[in-house]
This record gives sequence, C-alpha cells and structure tokens, in this order.
Amino acid sequence: MKEIYRIKNGNITSGEFSIPFYFGLVFDNNGVYHFDFYISEDINLDNENGYKHLFQSGYFNLSATTEDNNSLIGEDLSARSVYYSQCKIQMTCVGSITYTQLDRNLDGSIKDPQDPKRQTLFYLELEGLKMEFSDLTQITKERNGEKINDFNDWDRDHSNVMMPYHHSTNGGNFKLTFFKKDDSKNIIVAFPNYKNHNPEIVYYDAYEEFRKDFIYFLSFLNGAEIEVRKEYIGGFYNIGKINSQTVISYSFKLLNNESHSRYVPLNDPFSRGGNILNYSFIHCFNNYIQWNKTLDFNSIVFYLNGAWQSQRLNEKFFILIIAFERIAQKYIESLDEPESFIIPDSDYQEIKKDLEKVAENHASILGTKKNILIGRIGELHKSKSTKNKFFKLLEFAKIEVTPDLKNLIDNVRHKSVHKGEIGDGDEGVKNYLLLDQLLRDIILNIIGYDRGRKSSFPK
Repeated sequence: MKEIYRIKNGNITSGEFSIPFYFGLVFDNNGVYHFDFYISEDINLDNENGYKHLFQSGYFNLSATTEDNNSLIGEDLSARSVYYSQCKIQMTCVGSITYTQLDRNLDGSIKDPQDPKRQTLFYLELEGLKMEFSDLTQITKERNGEKINDFNDWDRDHSNVMMPYHHSTNGGNFKLTFFKKDDSKNIIVAFPNYKNHNPEIVYYDAYEEFRKDFIYFLSFLNGAEIEVRKEYIGGFYNIGKINSQTVISYSFKLLNNESHSRYVPLNDPFSRGGNILNYSFIHCFNNYIQWNKTLDFNSIVFYLNGAWQSQRLNEKFFILIIAFERIAQKYIESLDEPESFIIPDSDYQEIKKDLEKVAENHASILGTKKNILIGRIGELHKSKSTKNKFFKLLEFAKIEVTPDLKNLIDNVRHKSVHKGEIGDGDEGVKNYLLLDQLLRDIILNIIGYDRGRKSSFPK
C-alpha cells in the first residue's frame, strides 16, 4: 500500500454518531483507499454500543485537516477492523476523497470557500481508455546553443477535441485535449482554463449534468469500461503539472480491461488520421445525450462492456440478448402509438370495413361465430409477435435485415431464450459477434456516426 495523505485530526461521522481522532493515515491499495484512524484512549469502543455504532451505522463521512493544514473530506467509508490496544480504527472508502488547498488571507485566516458547483473543471483523469492520438507536438533539440534536426522532432502524443454542449448557464464549444499521464497508463483530459479560454470554461455543475453520459459515450467508443479516477477543480490550478486547488479521487479497484472491442477504431493506428474522437464529439455526443433519455444507451453500453470482458461465450450472448430486448422495448414504448401495428390504425379502418362486410355476407355459414370473427378482424393489423419490435427498431436505425439478422431474430433468439442454445462451435461465435455488431450499429446509426467501423463478424 502507498501512503498518500497524513491527517492531523478530524472526525468520522454517521448520522448523530461521531468519533474524533487525533491522527490518521490514508493509503492507496490497488486503487482502493484505506484509512488508519488513531483515537484517544478516553474513547471507549470496547462496549456493545460503541461496537454496534461502528459496524452497523452504515457508511461514515470524514472531515479532517491534513498534515499541511489543508482540508480532506471523505465519503462512504466503512469500518474494517478495530485494534483496541492500539486505539486504532481501520476503514475502507467505497466513495471518494476530496483534498482542497485552502485559500488563505495574508494574516493566515481562511478565505470564504467558493461555491463548489461554480468551480472550474480543469482536468479529468480517466482509467481504462485506450486510444491512438491524432495530433502532433514538435520537439526542439539543441546542442551547444544550436538546433539539432534529426528529422524525428514530432511526437504524436495528444488528441484535440471540440465538444459542443448546451447548458442553461454554461454552454459552448469546449476545446478538450486528451493525453497520457506521465506516471501511468491513464489518460488526462484537459478542459479549457480561465487564463487561455475565457469565457468558455466548464463549471462543475455543468460537468455533473453530462458526466455520466460523457463516460458512457467514451466507453462505447473505447469498446471497454472507462471510469473517472480523479477530477481536478477549484479556483486555481498549477502550471506545469496536473494539479488544482481541489482534487476529488474516486475509490475503486484498478480497472483491468483484458480486451477492447475495436469496432469503432479509436485505438487503430491506421485510423488516427480521421481523428475519430473529435468527429464523434462534434457530430454525435449531443445526439447520444438526447437519445439516451429515450432509449437508455448507457445501459446498453454497460451490457456491451460486460459481455466483451466475460470469458464464456454463452454468458456473452445472453447478456447481449437482454440488451437487445431492452433497447427494442424502449423504442416501442417511445412511439406515439401505444400499441405496435403492422400498418397504421387509420389506414386499416377502410380495410376493416370491407372485411366486416365479407363476414356479414357469410352470416349464414358463420352463425353464432360471426361476432367472434368480426371482433378478431378489428385486431388483425396489430402485431401479436414480439419479433415485430426488433424489426421496427432496425428499420428506425436504418439497418438492412440480412438473412443472418432475420435468422438471429426469428430462430437464434427464440432458442437462446427458451432452450438456452446459441449454436454449436463456430456458429455460436458467429451469432455472438453478429449480435454485438448489431447493437453497436444501432447506437452508431441513431447518433449519426458515419466514420470507420472494423467488423470482426465472419463473412
């Protein structure tokens, strides 16, 4: 474990239950934050009430002063163990910790804090993103005051992205820069700062509004899960290194994506000239946000990522069948008509009258069954098949129903749901890859993405 903070004093609280401590240590263990709190001998936890409160009060919050006299706030801490003889409590964070460099007056007093919602977002640190950079940085080399030209003075080390976003109080075309963090595989996203890009900076309240969609949209392009490890916000930031007044760090086990779908070639060196990331944000990001409200794209991306990392083929396929059912049902529910019709109800009315006349003309044959038949005539234009929602979705997403897709919907889906069968050997692999590609195509087509796609589906 790596020590990241030392605490002079503070409190851990859960509701009305509070424990003060006089010293603490914060550790990073594989991405998860652990705490050692040292309490006074006067505090007796070795009794029923103390033990009960500590382990049954749910999650705790932390408020503390660090060794350098700054603020540390922790959310969602849970008790792990107590060492009574050492007066030590160990906790684990499943939420976040927020470190803030306190802004002070000349006399050392602390200035009034800025509204956290209106603080500037300077950087994000993303975990799990794997991409080829599209833009170049010129490297200048000199020896004895003279420039050296070794014809290798350009480094493709970042991608510039324009992100249009509309917010009631903080909208604009925001220029983002993606680049690799120096000491890890994580990717840093630099947002406009107030010195160089005023007034088009991103405030934290606007970011919170699009945060979830931003991460799922990137995860979809990435072909694997992405998480925010750190958010750098506040009233000032440091030039020359990734830091700011306030750093929010999220506690979760390091992501280990064993593979990435390359259907959207974000990590393909042969596609970097197209700057897919920039194109996708300019033309598709706001479409993704809008359609996500109706079709819940975020849940589909969650299923796609989960299936891609799963080890067993059957499990992969069943996860994606759930996703296919979900997005098809969401689309049907979004239609103006509450029921699904083979042809519109208004168009069917004339046909219905003609069919009812035929039934009346054969009343002598039908006898008492005539009214039953007429009742069924009124329902003939309504789709009784659950398959219809899939075909309607594909029509909306402008996806041609090939023989393979028709077989997937008509036969493979039915067998997988009712018999647990997805096909043997290569056939099962083919069905899974077809379903994976289909779901990705549905989202890509709906959000208006028309750049490269790298299919792994066997022709």
